Amino acid sequence: MSCMPTIDHLRALGSEIDRLRVARGIRSVRALATAAGVSNQHLGQVINAYQHPKRGFTIPSDDMLERLAEVLSVPVSRFHALLGRFPDVPFPAFNHAEAVELAETYDRLSEYGRKIVQDTVRSVSEAEGRYLVDKPQT
Repeated sequence: MSCMPTIDHLRALGSEIDRLRVARGIRSVRALATAAGVSNQHLGQVINAYQHPKRGFTIPSDDMLERLAEVLSVPVSRFHALLGRFPDVPFPAFNHAEAVELAETYDRLSEYGRKIVQDTVRSVSEAEGRYLVDKPQT
């Protein structure tokens, strides 16, 4: 996915990961990093983007998001929505609550329903010549 998240997206993601960590009873960022098999330092930078943006922040990889989603028992699309990368949808600058609601709605769709949404948005993107995810290979 090629959409570059803003600091607001990174803050929303960090806040949500930390909220889920606490809600799941995971005592520390280090414990979450260990459970997910990711770097404690890297995860700390992701989570703290919303607290200390001047200390630096990092954009998590898709692999990191997938590992965290698995440990936190949430769909990875929830994290992508917070980063403004919801599947092929034009980038409308979702706020945190809207992004989570959109991800949860998408996750409730059947596989067929998701394919229809993705194909429809992809068709519109192709017609308009705009791609917010990598252009499909032909």
